[in-house]
Amino acid sequence: MPGARRARPELAEPPLERRPEPPPGFLNESGRAGACESWFIPGPMVAITLNVGAAAFARSVDLPARSEPAHEPTVTEWRWRGWTHWPLTPAIVLVAGFAVTADFVVSWSGFVLGHLGRVPVAVILSVGIVLAFMVGLRHLGLDRANLLAWREFLVVAAAALLFGSWQYSTRIGGFPEAMGLVIAALNEELIYRLAVLIVVGALAAKVAGRNWRDAADWGVGPGVAAIGASGVVFMLLPGHLAQVSDSLHALPFVGLGAVLGYVVLRTGALLPAAIAHAVLNLATIAALSGEISQGLRMSLAAAALVALVVGTHVAGRRLGRFGPVPVAASRAGDA
Repeated sequence: MPGARRARPELAEPPLERRPEPPPGFLNESGRAGACESWFIPGPMVAITLNVGAAAFARSVDLPARSEPAHEPTVTEWRWRGWTHWPLTPAIVLVAGFAVTADFVVSWSGFVLGHLGRVPVAVILSVGIVLAFMVGLRHLGLDRANLLAWREFLVVAAAALLFGSWQYSTRIGGFPEAMGLVIAALNEELIYRLAVLIVVGALAAKVAGRNWRDAADWGVGPGVAAIGASGVVFMLLPGHLAQVSDSLHALPFVGLGAVLGYVVLRTGALLPAAIAHAVLNLATIAALSGEISQGLRMSLAAAALVALVVGTHVAGRRLGRFGPVPVAASRAGDA
């Protein structure tokens, strides 16, 4: 009829899409099938939905417990924690190099300023003392901690030195000559231990790309090179070469220099090495004078060096530089 409102045609509803059944055995977190209610939706949601479903599936499956890596059993080894701490500068290395060169030249030229008994006065001793102050006396063992760490050795060795000096003064060469031998030992420790170790060790560390400004950072190679050079240069002194008739007789001097160098470079303590060296000087001249036998001299030398090495390890332990270090059992077995 006119003016009547036309009825709106009804839109046909699309047929319902049948939702596929979820894969068999696929459970959601609650244990019901169809963890992915919208897994059939096309488009970017597919990847998101599958990831969520995979995560749920992984959590629902009883996987074997993840085994933690087994800790390898460890053992402890007694080791040194590097060489001693010597803060070095170019000026210190230059003074050390000058001291070694000057003393070597003076020794071979025969130039002397005087004698204490039959012992020439050490001309370059003053340069060695300056070098010691530049490095720092506390870095050379002249502090309370080092003196306490070396206490047993220092007491026994000092008593042996006093007794030897008294015997030498009364029976062989007099007190000035005994003091000359003690001063000569101190000079050789300052020059052929401290100075040689600094020059060779710093140079080797520089070549190896290590930090040459601190002996503690040199590493094994430069340290061993410095110790070896200390022994060789020490053997080349005129007074020592006069006692060397072949290569076999050179070994004691090289070994003595190397052992003393090892002691000084490990702990930095110069005083114990100087005392032991002075005792050996007195025993050597006493043997050459016929006052004691060569066998007794060698026995005294062996006892002094063994005591020095033992004292080094005891002092290193007390100073915290030598002690047990945990290492893997397999590495310990391979060592």
